[in-house]
Amino acid sequence: GLVGWLAYILWRDERRAAAAGALTLLAPVSVYLGPKLLSEVPSTFAGLLSFLLLALALRSTRNARWLSLVVASAVMLAYAFLARQTVLLLVGGGWVALWVAPPAGLRRAKIVQAVLAVGTIALAVLALIQCSGALDWLRGLRSTHSILAPQDPWHEILRRVVFVFGLLPLVAYLAAMSRRTRELLFYAIWFLCSALPLLLKLRYIEERFLVT
Repeated sequence: GLVGWLAYILWRDERRAAAAGALTLLAPVSVYLGPKLLSEVPSTFAGLLSFLLLALALRSTRNARWLSLVVASAVMLAYAFLARQTVLLLVGGGWVALWVAPPAGLRRAKIVQAVLAVGTIALAVLALIQCSGALDWLRGLRSTHSILAPQDPWHEILRRVVFVFGLLPLVAYLAAMSRRTRELLFYAIWFLCSALPLLLKLRYIEERFLVT
């Protein structure tokens, strides 16, 4: 639902937005994670919501509404980071894609301004949480290093990657023939920024790691 809404906000096309939402909802990794209580579930939800709120802010014409949406986006980003640090690939990849291939009506200067505001406020929220002692979020960074050790053979990693992507390679092949080059570039950059670093870095991959 969030992906479809986000796609509509950015590209103003109801059918394409519905298709993007359906593909995401029915992706094998989404079905796999849906009923589970794992950190990837709240972090991905909050990360996508943060990106969606940023998109709403970019489409806003009122300063008060822009500020409230930016603050809400920053809070969601801070929460997403606390739940799972790798969600930064999802949100950060979206930021990069927005800057490289901005949808019609969005200026790069406005995108940079909003991104800097969201990032600064999110860092301030995390610093306040750390200083208050309510949650030692730095402790969560240690868990990231525990998955770097080689444990599985390459064919098992390949099987899991194929399971995560499902029909996406076929859809990506069809999308590559689209004449909407800016939209295609946006999604390609977002996907590569969100998935490629994990595929290159991790020697041990579970399906849930690639939800980004």
